[in-house]
Amino acid sequence: MGKSGQAVHDGKGDRIDSLRVKQILGDITKKVDSYRAEWLDADFKLINRDLYMHYDHRIIGGNLKPQKTEKLELCLMEDCSIDINSANRQGLPIRKASSGISYWYPRSDNNSVAWFGADSVGVFLDCDGDPRGSDGGLGVRVAKIR
Repeated sequence: MGKSGQAVHDGKGDRIDSLRVKQILGDITKKVDSYRAEWLDADFKLINRDLYMHYDHRIIGGNLKPQKTEKLELCLMEDCSIDINSANRQGLPIRKASSGISYWYPRSDNNSVAWFGADSVGVFLDCDGDPRGSDGGLGVRVAKIR
Protein backbone atom coordinates (compact mmCIF):
# COMPACT_ATOMS: atom_id res chain seq x y z
CA MET A 1 0.00 0.00 0.00
CA GLY A 2 1.09 3.54 -0.76
CA LYS A 3 0.85 6.50 1.59
CA SER A 4 -2.67 7.14 0.29
CA GLY A 5 -3.77 3.65 1.35
CA GLN A 6 -4.15 2.61 -2.27
CA ALA A 7 -2.28 -0.18 -4.01
CA VAL A 8 0.78 0.87 -6.02
CA HIS A 9 1.41 -0.50 -9.51
CA ASP A 10 4.42 -0.55 -11.81
CA GLY A 11 4.53 0.57 -15.45
CA LYS A 12 3.12 -2.77 -16.61
CA GLY A 13 0.15 -2.44 -14.28
CA ASP A 14 1.38 -5.14 -11.88
CA ARG A 15 0.85 -4.49 -8.19
CA ILE A 16 4.05 -3.73 -6.24
CA ASP A 17 4.51 -5.49 -2.90
CA SER A 18 3.92 -3.13 0.05
CA LEU A 19 7.39 -3.82 1.54
CA ARG A 20 8.97 -2.83 -1.79
CA VAL A 21 6.83 0.34 -1.85
CA LYS A 22 8.12 1.27 1.62
CA GLN A 23 11.70 0.60 0.50
CA ILE A 24 11.32 2.82 -2.58
CA LEU A 25 9.66 5.60 -0.57
CA GLY A 26 12.43 5.41 2.02
CA ASP A 27 15.07 5.66 -0.68
CA ILE A 28 13.39 8.70 -2.23
CA THR A 29 12.69 10.58 1.02
CA LYS A 30 15.84 9.80 3.03
CA LYS A 31 18.40 12.53 3.63
CA VAL A 32 21.79 11.22 2.44
CA ASP A 33 25.09 12.71 1.31
CA SER A 34 24.64 11.93 -2.38
CA TYR A 35 22.28 14.29 -4.21
CA ARG A 36 19.54 12.60 -6.19
CA ALA A 37 16.42 13.84 -7.89
CA GLU A 38 13.72 12.55 -10.14
CA TRP A 39 11.74 14.37 -12.81
CA LEU A 40 8.01 13.93 -12.39
CA ASP A 41 5.89 13.90 -15.52
CA ALA A 42 4.08 17.19 -14.88
CA ASP A 43 4.35 20.72 -16.15
CA PHE A 44 2.11 23.63 -15.34
CA LYS A 45 0.51 26.14 -17.70
CA LEU A 46 -1.80 29.10 -17.18
CA ILE A 47 -4.87 28.90 -19.43
CA ASN A 48 -7.59 31.57 -19.13
CA ARG A 49 -6.43 32.52 -15.60
CA ASP A 50 -6.59 28.89 -14.37
CA LEU A 51 -3.55 26.71 -13.76
CA TYR A 52 -3.45 23.38 -15.60
CA MET A 53 -1.22 20.35 -15.23
CA HIS A 54 0.05 18.66 -18.39
CA TYR A 55 1.31 15.08 -18.09
CA ASP A 56 1.73 11.72 -19.84
CA HIS A 57 4.31 13.28 -22.18
CA ARG A 58 5.34 11.47 -25.38
CA ILE A 59 7.81 12.32 -28.10
CA ILE A 60 5.81 13.11 -31.24
CA GLY A 61 7.50 14.43 -34.37
CA GLY A 62 10.68 14.96 -32.37
CA ASN A 63 8.93 17.11 -29.74
CA LEU A 64 7.83 16.27 -26.21
CA LYS A 65 4.03 16.63 -26.09
CA PRO A 66 1.62 16.09 -23.18
CA GLN A 67 -1.15 13.60 -23.86
CA LYS A 68 -3.28 14.69 -20.90
CA THR A 69 -4.19 18.10 -19.52
CA GLU A 70 -6.41 18.86 -16.57
CA LYS A 71 -7.19 21.81 -14.35
CA LEU A 72 -5.08 21.82 -11.20
CA GLU A 73 -7.06 20.59 -8.22
CA LEU A 74 -7.07 22.35 -4.88
CA CYS A 75 -3.55 22.15 -3.42
CA LEU A 76 -1.12 24.25 -1.41
CA MET A 77 -0.14 27.35 -3.36
CA GLU A 78 2.66 28.63 -1.17
CA ASP A 79 6.24 27.56 -0.49
CA CYS A 80 6.23 25.64 2.79
CA SER A 81 6.88 22.29 4.48
CA ILE A 82 4.28 19.68 3.64
CA ASP A 83 2.51 16.71 5.18
CA ILE A 84 3.51 13.85 2.86
CA ASN A 85 0.37 11.96 3.92
CA SER A 86 -1.86 14.63 2.38
CA ALA A 87 -2.30 14.82 -1.36
CA ASN A 88 -4.97 15.56 -3.90
CA ARG A 89 -5.75 13.11 -6.72
CA GLN A 90 -2.95 14.68 -8.79
CA GLY A 91 -0.37 13.98 -6.06
CA LEU A 92 0.10 17.56 -4.88
CA PRO A 93 0.00 18.36 -1.15
CA ILE A 94 -3.03 19.84 0.55
CA ARG A 95 -1.72 20.26 4.13
CA LYS A 96 1.29 22.03 5.61
CA ALA A 97 3.61 20.57 8.23
CA SER A 98 5.83 22.32 10.74
CA SER A 99 8.88 20.56 9.27
CA GLY A 100 9.81 17.79 6.88
CA ILE A 101 9.59 17.86 3.11
CA SER A 102 10.04 21.30 1.56
CA TYR A 103 7.61 22.26 -1.18
CA TRP A 104 7.72 24.89 -3.90
CA TYR A 105 4.26 25.30 -5.36
CA PRO A 106 3.43 25.28 -9.12
CA ARG A 107 3.95 28.71 -10.66
CA SER A 108 1.77 30.30 -13.32
CA ASP A 109 4.81 31.36 -15.36
CA ASN A 110 4.21 28.68 -18.05
CA ASN A 111 7.76 27.50 -17.38
CA SER A 112 7.42 25.19 -14.37
CA VAL A 113 7.91 21.44 -14.10
CA ALA A 114 7.76 19.10 -11.11
CA TRP A 115 10.64 17.14 -9.63
CA PHE A 116 11.46 15.46 -6.36
CA GLY A 117 14.90 15.60 -4.78
CA ALA A 118 16.93 14.81 -1.68
CA ASP A 119 20.42 15.48 -0.37
CA SER A 120 22.18 15.74 2.99
CA VAL A 121 20.32 18.97 3.81
CA GLY A 122 16.75 17.86 3.13
CA VAL A 123 14.03 16.47 0.90
CA PHE A 124 11.92 18.57 -1.45
CA LEU A 125 9.08 18.56 -3.97
CA ASP A 126 9.79 21.35 -6.43
CA CYS A 127 6.95 22.35 -8.76
CA ASP A 128 8.54 25.57 -9.96
CA GLY A 129 11.58 23.96 -11.57
CA ASP A 130 13.00 25.17 -14.87
CA PRO A 131 12.30 22.60 -17.62
CA ARG A 132 15.71 23.35 -19.18
CA GLY A 133 17.56 22.53 -15.96
CA SER A 134 19.80 19.49 -15.77
CA ASP A 135 22.01 17.90 -13.18
CA GLY A 136 23.90 14.64 -12.82
CA GLY A 137 21.62 13.65 -9.95
CA LEU A 138 18.40 14.23 -11.89
CA GLY A 139 16.98 10.97 -13.21
CA VAL A 140 14.02 9.67 -15.10
CA ARG A 141 12.65 6.19 -14.55
CA VAL A 142 11.90 3.93 -17.45
CA ALA A 143 8.18 3.60 -18.19
CA LYS A 144 6.36 1.13 -20.37
CA ILE A 145 3.73 2.44 -22.73
CA ARG A 146 0.56 0.42 -22.19
